[in-house]
Amino acid sequence: MLRVKRAHHSFKPVQVRNLIAAWYPDAAKLEMFARESHAGWDTFGNEVSGTLLDQEPRPFKFEVLETAPHPEQALAGGEK
Repeated sequence: MLRVKRAHHSFKPVQVRNLIAAWYPDAAKLEMFARESHAGWDTFGNEVSGTLLDQEPRPFKFEVLETAPHPEQALAGGEK
């Protein structure tokens, strides 16, 4: 449990951000519903400029590795 003094409405504690940065120094970090931007973090929110909302959408590429059976097939125990 982490106890910190309450800040303004919906502001995330800086102590939590510091812990995450220390635990995962090389990982990409994202703050959802951000009110301000922070170095080393991507931000997503409508109250701060320069966020992911301001960028052009990037094409999303994915590869299907395996398809799962339809739920009815799984319940029936076989292929249709």
